[in-house]
Amino acid sequence: MSSRFFIRSSTALLGLTIALALAPSLTMRAARGELPGALPNAGLSPSTPVVQFAAVLLLTIIFAIAGNFVAPRLEGRRWAIAMYCIALASSPVALMHYGNLRHVALHVIVAIGAVVFRKLEPRFSRADVVLIPVFLACYFALFDVGFGRTPAATFTRAGLLVVALRLVIGHIAKLRRPGYAFAAAPLAFLFQLQTFTPVASGALALFWLIATPFVLAFLDERRIARAAAFAIYPLVVAAYPLALLGIDSPPALDFFEDGHDLVVAHELARGERPYVDILPVHGLASDGAITLATMKSGGTSLGAILKTRRAIGALNLAALYAIAFAATGAAEAGLLAGLLAIALFPPFTIWLRSIPALFALALGIGAMRLRSRKMLLAAGALCAFAILFSVEFAVYSAAVLLLIALRWNPRVRAIGALAIGVACTLIVMLILFAIFGFAIDFVTGTLQIVRDARVFVSDHARIPDCLRTLGAIAAQIAEPMCFGFAMWFVALIASAAALASSPLRARRSDGAWLIGAWMAVAAFSFVERDHNYFLFALPPFLIAALLFVARRSRLAAIALGILLAFFSRPLAHVFDVATPLRRAGGVQSQVLYDGALVAPRTALALGTVKRFLGTNLRPNETFFDFANAATLYALFDRDYPIRYYPVPFYESERAQREVIATLERNRNIRAALIVFPDSLANIDEIPNRARAPLVWRYLEQHFEPAVDENGVVFWTRR
Repeated sequence: MSSRFFIRSSTALLGLTIALALAPSLTMRAARGELPGALPNAGLSPSTPVVQFAAVLLLTIIFAIAGNFVAPRLEGRRWAIAMYCIALASSPVALMHYGNLRHVALHVIVAIGAVVFRKLEPRFSRADVVLIPVFLACYFALFDVGFGRTPAATFTRAGLLVVALRLVIGHIAKLRRPGYAFAAAPLAFLFQLQTFTPVASGALALFWLIATPFVLAFLDERRIARAAAFAIYPLVVAAYPLALLGIDSPPALDFFEDGHDLVVAHELARGERPYVDILPVHGLASDGAITLATMKSGGTSLGAILKTRRAIGALNLAALYAIAFAATGAAEAGLLAGLLAIALFPPFTIWLRSIPALFALALGIGAMRLRSRKMLLAAGALCAFAILFSVEFAVYSAAVLLLIALRWNPRVRAIGALAIGVACTLIVMLILFAIFGFAIDFVTGTLQIVRDARVFVSDHARIPDCLRTLGAIAAQIAEPMCFGFAMWFVALIASAAALASSPLRARRSDGAWLIGAWMAVAAFSFVERDHNYFLFALPPFLIAALLFVARRSRLAAIALGILLAFFSRPLAHVFDVATPLRRAGGVQSQVLYDGALVAPRTALALGTVKRFLGTNLRPNETFFDFANAATLYALFDRDYPIRYYPVPFYESERAQREVIATLERNRNIRAALIVFPDSLANIDEIPNRARAPLVWRYLEQHFEPAVDENGVVFWTRR
């Protein structure tokens, strides 16, 4: 299709939009003596829809014809054609989000600007990907200062400002790729973390957005590119979700999941040793050490602890950036991958346990592309360190790193470098743990975690329901999770085919397929426990695969890019996710408890626990948790009396008898918690009494019911 067709089509769409905007003003009142009908009963003339429909047809056709007068003027000006078409094709968005004809006019202004300034040479390039976060920061800033009271108006004004600024910079910049002048501009997110008042935040962000491009426009491009690739862009993708949520907004407490971390940190603060006295299920760093460091530095409230974990967890997006950057060598690809992750899978953006393993994967892929054994050694070292965050994520990355080493030439040196990296980290870790007296227990405890995790396998391997039939696929493929499952099969097949073409020899272009290999392995989390951890790597895979295709077929890459934009639904993210979050200052629909958000029923239950402990237990006495509610020990400063959390980790007869021996020996255990709301007591619908029947029998024999209030059930010793 020629560019003239797209110009006429977008201009016709503008006519349609104007007709829809004018529709309310074309409403006519019912004439006196009008025959009875639905519209006359409402006081409207039956001619109203006829006139409105005629306006839709006529204005669409008239504007399509008018496009013929614009097309010759834009001939050969690709950037102007693209800007003109995008501005007019997006004009219906103004009406979809509480806009009116005035807001549509802003789209027309952008299109007119493209025609008027068509002879400028803005020199657009891949570097202009940065304009996406620049636009988002500008959109938030205008909202904060009140310049645009509706999303549509603010959206269009932000776009107009960014386009105008880019044209000016493109005209005056000394850079070969003027887009790099905007490299530092999205750091405006740092002013938008909701630590300032909205007006101050918006003013500072706008100043930064406008001023920095004029400064960078005359600096050395290579230095800007390096700073952007290795510092600015990863910081930008990590800061963006925190700007939406507010870095200081109250975080939500997941009573069961956060218990893994809070109870270990609480026991370590009391002088107990990890793996000896308390078992960190996921890893020492993610379950205890980071929270302990937060507590030691003064962040003792629940809110402060969870805020710290949330801020560190945002680095997960920086890891996804690093993977795409390593696979392609393009910092802009990493930036797109981070933004795509936020649009597609918001729940997977802030995550702590995956960070070191994903960075290790990035280092391994970068080592393969650059043929750097030093990077491979570093990848092995970081992968071993990842055990302290999550054993399973470390295993997923280790499998891909081993694949990289086996396809290296010469592979012996690569395997040696990888082994040295792993060994160095493990040796240092074991020496440190030996000094603190738990090196052997770290090894045996980690092996126990791997072995006992089999009790959490929840189902047999199966095809997701949304992919079972063609009808189900057609109906649900637009849903993010269904799309993710479908892309896993694409990644598996494409990666297997690509790597099989050269199974024993690596190629520099294999980055996308190595990400696909990680996804293939990480899908074990779904087989084991319905966890979709493979989705972490999907955005980098999609971007890297898109660039791989682009180097071979520009037309195919454009088609795939359009499909990817359709499935990622960026406008839905802006209007339905980002805008409400910015307006609300984060999610605050629950009850505030010690600086964190909890469900209302949980707040009532916590009140019951507080009263029970204060009335029935002395300060040195504690209770036994049989409800998987270990968070309570940290909240009420009570000793966690056993080594295991949660109950499934002491299902074996040996472990149950160990727990019973502790209950029998430790007479400071004066009560047992049997039920607590939101504590996930029946994991996989299997009650704890069935998982640990010996312990349950002991409780029945030696404890009796004492409290049943607000969903809390306590028993006390007979």
